[in-house]
Amino acid sequence: MLGGREPSPDSPVVHHVVPHRGDPALFWDAANLETVSKAWHDEHGQREDLAQG
Repeated sequence: MLGGREPSPDSPVVHHVVPHRGDPALFWDAANLETVSKAWHDEHGQREDLAQG
């Protein structure tokens, strides 16, 4: 459950499923967004972004 407030590990953040790499169309594409916890994003999301880069 996402219910905390920043900087709580369970605060919600938006994650880009496909890294946008500065592409505004991909950045704002609602189909490319998902809500995840800050803890997940900081650990797993950033790792995924770097692996796809």
